[in-house]
Amino acid sequence: MASGSSINDLVQIRLNAGQTNLADSLVLITQQVVARVQEERADKRVLIDDDLQWVEAHREKSKLVSFKARISDNVSALTKASNALDWVESNLNEMKTLLQGLSDSSTTEERAAAAEEFDELYEDINSRVNNAHQRIGYQNVNLIGNTHGPNWTTDNLYTPSSMSGGYLSVEGQYAGAEFVIEDADGDYWRIEETKNGFVEYDSSGAATGNVVSLDGLTLDSYDSSTGAVTYSGSDSLSGTLQRGGIELLSSEYYSDFADQTSIDEAIDDIDSALTAISQKGAIIKGQASLIEGNFDLLAEKIAHLDGEIQNRVAVTTQENAELQRATNVKIGLIVNNLNLTTAANTGLIENMLALTEGVPSAGGIFGLMGY
Repeated sequence: MASGSSINDLVQIRLNAGQTNLADSLVLITQQVVARVQEERADKRVLIDDDLQWVEAHREKSKLVSFKARISDNVSALTKASNALDWVESNLNEMKTLLQGLSDSSTTEERAAAAEEFDELYEDINSRVNNAHQRIGYQNVNLIGNTHGPNWTTDNLYTPSSMSGGYLSVEGQYAGAEFVIEDADGDYWRIEETKNGFVEYDSSGAATGNVVSLDGLTLDSYDSSTGAVTYSGSDSLSGTLQRGGIELLSSEYYSDFADQTSIDEAIDDIDSALTAISQKGAIIKGQASLIEGNFDLLAEKIAHLDGEIQNRVAVTTQENAELQRATNVKIGLIVNNLNLTTAANTGLIENMLALTEGVPSAGGIFGLMGY
């Protein structure tokens, strides 16, 4: 009995060792299979960088975006100038309608109210053109206002108009209604709101430092045929008035519309201003329309390329999802095979263990007899 028990123990030990080795082997196989599948998954993954259509669309979009950014400020400068010109024309028409509403029977109060509204529109014209500036690089560019020197010099613009190398040259045109006074010494006096007065410049356009304050300064006389003008009051200034831009003046130079003659003179000046703004504006508006059209076309092309890029990303995502599903099915099949193999080997081990336990005792009376 002792010898039989010893053999059973030895068999049990060997079988237990075999079962352990089998489990270790199954674990190792499983790890290797999973690693292999992961490698295949990485190898088969579709990379968006390898999609030639995506690469080309992305490259073309980058070029368009770069060019659009390059001309963006130039487009804004032209657009602001064009919009301000529209406002100037609108104000001039409103001023004309206002004066046409006056007649010989208009009261002093009505004339004063018309003069006040006229001056508001006049000031708005100068404000519109002087604020139609756009910062390009380190410079504020204004094509129709913020003039330099006594000759009403505006900024010019030289801008790319197409990616093929075309350029557009835009010559500025002063569209405001400011004026200067040339004194007997040949110096120029110009109203500047920041100084609240007439500021003196020499013939080269350099400021002399002299200022005649507007506070208490009144217009004594003005001759529209010669431009001779005289101011007095808190200070004095005289010379020849030289109109700039659309060559319109404020109401005080039309005697505040005190009579029909001054009204007619103002209306004539408005008509001339409308002609001037039409001529000055035609070129700038035309060039603005051209470059704005190109700019809008760029935006459309970029939007189209965005759609292509998104489409290629969606296609790649779909392809990777299909590969993922195929890989998951493959993993499932491998796991099932491993489970079947494990179950089969486990049954074999259990049978061998049962054999080592010997033949069980018989039941009933034979069992009691030792069989």
